[in-house]
Amino acid sequence: MMKVRDMKTAIQVLLLEDNHDDADLLIAELVSSGFDVEWKRVETEAAFLARLSPDWDIILADYTLPQFNASKALKHLQDKGYDIPFIVVTGTISEEIAVTIMREGAADYLLKDRLPRLGEAVRHALSERQIRFEKQLAERELRVMDWAIHSSINAVAMADLEGQINFVNQAFLDLWGYDSYGQIHGGSLFMLWEKEDEAHHIQKTLHKRQNLQSEMLAKKRNNTSMALQFSVSTVLDEHRQPICIMAMFIDITEAKKVAAAQREAEILRIQLEKEKELRDLKSRFMSMVVHDFRNPLAVMQLQLDALIHYADRLDQSTKEDRLNLALNQIQHLNNLMNDVLAIGQLESNDARFHPKAHDLIPFCKQAVDVFRESIGTNHIIQYETASTALSLPFDRQLLRRAVTNLLSNAVKYSPDGSTVHVTLKNTPDYVTIAVTDKGIGIPDDDQKRLFDAFHRAGNVGAVAGTGLGLAIVKQVVELHGGTISFSSEVGKGSTFTIKIPVSS
Repeated sequence: MMKVRDMKTAIQVLLLEDNHDDADLLIAELVSSGFDVEWKRVETEAAFLARLSPDWDIILADYTLPQFNASKALKHLQDKGYDIPFIVVTGTISEEIAVTIMREGAADYLLKDRLPRLGEAVRHALSERQIRFEKQLAERELRVMDWAIHSSINAVAMADLEGQINFVNQAFLDLWGYDSYGQIHGGSLFMLWEKEDEAHHIQKTLHKRQNLQSEMLAKKRNNTSMALQFSVSTVLDEHRQPICIMAMFIDITEAKKVAAAQREAEILRIQLEKEKELRDLKSRFMSMVVHDFRNPLAVMQLQLDALIHYADRLDQSTKEDRLNLALNQIQHLNNLMNDVLAIGQLESNDARFHPKAHDLIPFCKQAVDVFRESIGTNHIIQYETASTALSLPFDRQLLRRAVTNLLSNAVKYSPDGSTVHVTLKNTPDYVTIAVTDKGIGIPDDDQKRLFDAFHRAGNVGAVAGTGLGLAIVKQVVELHGGTISFSSEVGKGSTFTIKIPVSS
């Protein structure tokens, strides 16, 4: 092949010449014409065939040799299928023979007494070969592209800049239900869109940019509906000027059906999960009712039976003790019913929420003091705050219930005599109320469901409870636009933090 070396064209030349001097003259002329020549001379048919290969850039042949001639050499070259320019350089040649050799495929011919034209003839022959080579590449590329488009499983259509269809592949015919290309040729590409306004939008958009991808609804020739994914592009030439429109369509009808079925299955799965959660909730509620209602009722029945049947045997102090015990159980049942009603109201948005501006500092102190006086244990309740005044809107009754529930849990699940810390802090944006205990802590497996109604941690043992306290706290805090979080470690205690925005 041709190479550029120091501004000279490097060529490999095969000489079919029986005269040494003539061969030297040919090479000298090529060198003087600006070629860097590597060459080989042969003078017999056998030698020519032995040296013949696609590596030669040019073949220069004398027309007549003792037992061989240029016509036979050219025939051997053509039989091999090599595209090597073949130039006849001879002493004498008739016009008839010159015409014949050119018809047979020679690139050129010239007489030895006109060698100055040799360089030009070689350059022209090499240029013609390069043109043929590039044309073959282009034709091959076109054939590959044509095969790719025709064999593509995607429907492809080509149209002029006005949208008039001038090519479609077989996949297009199959997709839209056409029997032949003639049924669609010359039609408008934009008629394929079922909605006229959508087609107009596509056509208008193509004038502003070269590519548009989206989904569309369409109908086959038999009026069958289908969902398609499409890509429409304006094809540009080497000067970035538009020359045509290319559209590609992919049938996604079945994929859409599958996606819709999957969505329906997911909705059904969520509904089934909710139904299962509801069944679990009802089961936990029934278990709680059976356990937490039956125990105080049994205690009440026992004390009242003793007062009725053995009143004459009991002194006044014993009667009062038994009566107070029954009253305490009545109060326990009343609190339990209030919790059940509260969680129902909060979750159904029926709670009476009346936020008013109050100073949170004395409110929290009072809530802690009242709770401290009501507990029948030796727990130490410590209250700390660095704030002096903090006014914001909140519902006193609901927020007191939330703080009391956190304190009740802290006392219930920590050792008698231990300390429970209540801390109130504020920033320009938030107020935080934190309750910290040194109790049993919360196992990791229970933490994700800690605020679910009726859920109780697996390590509470025989400690009484309904599993409603934290659920109520969460609902109350969220009514105030706040959040509740916690940190806990089994055996070391827990901290619950209420965070309410000042602008709630």
